[in-house]
Amino acid sequence: MNHRGTSISVSIILMALLTACGSGTKASGTAAGPFVTIGNVLAPGSTMNIFSSNTLVEPGMDIMPLAVSHNSANLGAFYPALASHWQVSNKGRTVTVWLRSNARWSNGKPVTAADVVTTMACSYAVGTMQADGLGTARVLGPKEVQLTLAPGITSNTFLLDVLTTDIVPQSVFGSLLPTNIWNIIHTAQYTGNNAGLKAKAQAAASDLTKLGTTIASFAPAHDVASGPFVIQSVNPGEMIMRKNPYFFAAQNVPVNEVIVRNYTGSQEVWNYAISGQVDELTGNFPVNIYNQAKKTPGNVFYKVPAYLMTTMMFNEHVYPYNLLAVRQAMAYIINRQAVQHVANPISASAPRWTDGMIDTATQQWLTPTQLRSMNTYPVNLSKASNLLRNAGFHKVGAHWTLPNGQPWTATLTTVSQFSSWMALSQMVKSELDQFGIPTKVVAMTFPQELQAQSAGQLALSIYDDGEGPNPYFAYSRIYGAPDGYVVTNGHLVHNSPTTPSGGNWVDFPTTVRVAGYGVVNPGRLTQQLDQSSNPTTIRHDTQILAAVTNQYVPQITLWDVARTGWVNTKRFGDYPLNNPTLMSATYNLEPPIGIWMMNHYIKPVSHP
Repeated sequence: MNHRGTSISVSIILMALLTACGSGTKASGTAAGPFVTIGNVLAPGSTMNIFSSNTLVEPGMDIMPLAVSHNSANLGAFYPALASHWQVSNKGRTVTVWLRSNARWSNGKPVTAADVVTTMACSYAVGTMQADGLGTARVLGPKEVQLTLAPGITSNTFLLDVLTTDIVPQSVFGSLLPTNIWNIIHTAQYTGNNAGLKAKAQAAASDLTKLGTTIASFAPAHDVASGPFVIQSVNPGEMIMRKNPYFFAAQNVPVNEVIVRNYTGSQEVWNYAISGQVDELTGNFPVNIYNQAKKTPGNVFYKVPAYLMTTMMFNEHVYPYNLLAVRQAMAYIINRQAVQHVANPISASAPRWTDGMIDTATQQWLTPTQLRSMNTYPVNLSKASNLLRNAGFHKVGAHWTLPNGQPWTATLTTVSQFSSWMALSQMVKSELDQFGIPTKVVAMTFPQELQAQSAGQLALSIYDDGEGPNPYFAYSRIYGAPDGYVVTNGHLVHNSPTTPSGGNWVDFPTTVRVAGYGVVNPGRLTQQLDQSSNPTTIRHDTQILAAVTNQYVPQITLWDVARTGWVNTKRFGDYPLNNPTLMSATYNLEPPIGIWMMNHYIKPVSHP
């Protein structure tokens, strides 16, 4: 709902500020409004379709999942949303969900098992639930649905994937699906050797791809919501949302209207924070902006624990970044502590390790002996120079040349809307320039960067990694789809960088030799993290992947970040700022305001 560039790391919650929330005010519980927040609401081609890359839908506000994850190491910890309860059976392969009896859409119609089945079919066609291994979804009753993994697939995250899926109404999306959609899905899932059935499976897969395009491009005429609010109107400056009287927890929703103000960059977010014009916003804040905003009457700063880091990724398909010496040398050149201190001092912390996980996760999964053995890549320009010279590079005057004698210049791509990323990119450029590697920074919008990355067009790029407390989430961001690994009907397939639309922009070797572990395949190890049911195996594989990442440096961790923002207590109080679990609950990496309200938080205040 707010600034996409904000992210998460485990940081100290400012307890003095947290307890100050609502100080001098009293929660009245009386309906009030509007509640004002911010969001990117006017991207070109925006629609009220959650499957669109330019959706206006606000997760946790007008659209709801079955449940909201606690974002903890316990993947089974959730806040119930549309679902009242669920049951896992068949060794995690089957999830049966019971919907709340009073869950209804904003048109008054009940949320039913048929809505869930329609959602899962649409999600399968656009690729999400296919990647998650869904086999089938069956209606067992008006409010009861059963979801199973596809044959031959195991997944530790299946429950998480199912419960956190945003549910759409069959009345809106059902007409997009052919009546035999599940026959098509089941046909596409065939993995045997029968030539005739394989041909049918390929044809069915092609049909699903076309259907996914149709679903993603669909533009509903109006919003049919299951959450606390419904989109009413959108104009160039803001989106207006009205209270949904049929929301299952409508009695807990203290406002009749929400205004989502548009922004296009950090400066607008900062201005909102300093002015105190909004009741809640999220963003990355430089020291000067933080110092100004904290003087604003009613403003309370929050900094919540979570799992995310900002990295510089290498595309090893681009010379010379396929050379280990180059990647290790750059790790010794970049002063990560200085970069974090200057570019993101409020919302980040300098990492000690660069191993594919944030430091907190690293300490949870690795032993003290393993931690001591990790290379922390302290700044060491002499070591960087020796690595390059031994690899055939030469320094001519102030600049390094490639082994073939050609000048070495670097291009680093970053995101224009994220001020902290722009600042860190300029600092990395300065350090590489001074070392003798002339570097150019190219800024793109976030969607443009994602598209260019997927197409393999970027040699060096700034990237979010380490998502979620489970190591599978972290390593799949390196050795999963970005490295060309996709699961199709239960089989792990590896696409090379030259595979059309294969998505491989990391191009890490399929096998590497790792000190203490021998020859390993990081792509398969990453898949095993999601498939193994043995905690010892999961920990062992995580430790191998940490060693691989630390030794071969497919990315350099620049900082562990935090989700930070402001609430203003002049009009509303009772924010859950002293509830770390609810504050860190991840819902599309944003504060789940609707989820806060659902759980009896946020109340209008009356002043003494």
